[in-house]
Amino acid sequence: MRLGWVRAHNAERCPDATTVARAVEARVGRPVFSADGAQSVEAMIQRTDGARWWVTIFLRDVDGSQLGTRTLSSEQPDCEAATSSAIFAIALAIDPESAMRPLAATPTQSSSPAVSPTPAPVDTAPLRVLTAAAALTGRAVEPSPSPVAAPRPQLPPGERSAGAVSLGGWAAWGLVPHVALGTSLSGYVRVYRRFGLRGAMRWLPEQRTDTPLVGDVSFGLFGASLFADVELFGAERFALTIFGGATVSAIHAIVHDRPPVDTGERFAAGLGLGAHGALQLWGPLELHGTVELASPLVRYRYRVEGPSSATVFEQPWLGAGATVALGARFR
Repeated sequence: MRLGWVRAHNAERCPDATTVARAVEARVGRPVFSADGAQSVEAMIQRTDGARWWVTIFLRDVDGSQLGTRTLSSEQPDCEAATSSAIFAIALAIDPESAMRPLAATPTQSSSPAVSPTPAPVDTAPLRVLTAAAALTGRAVEPSPSPVAAPRPQLPPGERSAGAVSLGGWAAWGLVPHVALGTSLSGYVRVYRRFGLRGAMRWLPEQRTDTPLVGDVSFGLFGASLFADVELFGAERFALTIFGGATVSAIHAIVHDRPPVDTGERFAAGLGLGAHGALQLWGPLELHGTVELASPLVRYRYRVEGPSSATVFEQPWLGAGATVALGARFR
């Protein structure tokens, strides 16, 4: 067989392929790896979020088709436990009987760098099914009656990226009269696994609305928000999150058809709730989409003062917004 062992980012100090191959052969009890082997075992070790080690193992046939796959993890501060579990899982797939026997100390083992082949307490079921091991050893092996768990994605949930920034268009209803179009600048940073913080700054340019008693009046808005974010679904190219938190905004109105009157800024606070989706386009470039509901804590009413008093605009209890933007993620 051929062995492919990849040390991803932050795993440079883990044992190399030669050390892993010697440890597997020591557990099996005979040489099993060769550069021109027909079948192959491919494995990658990586550390995510600075807290957990992951090893993904693939078992491939002569034609490259996948015979089985398995993902192991460890929360130990170094990669020794994760590497030992991988060594045991690979040996188990090659020869279940030999792998389960106690490992005797050998000169080969002592001369290699310190990697303990003794497995950490993990699930020791063979890769996918034991028939994969039978295909490698040529011996019939009884399959386990228990079902085999489906493989995990290569990236653990919530660890698709460390953050992202995006710039795009924003459409809002209920914040100013009618539907208004503006600009949104937003950013996200992951705090812990699935959880993060999301912030945004939005701007709606002055929009005129014609009122029977006053004539043209313009309303504009500048707002900012800070949300707590929870990832519901995460894959290599797509992530879906929900968020909720606080919003603040400054609304101003200008009367045009009479002697110009600027009502000044009116500051408002509210609560927001929404969902966000990010789709990878190319490299770090992503397409972002957001839908959001917002409710002001205090509603403003703009009225015409005088003999003919009338309401020009009153904020509703519930507003909505949607954003489409281009963004870039970082890891």
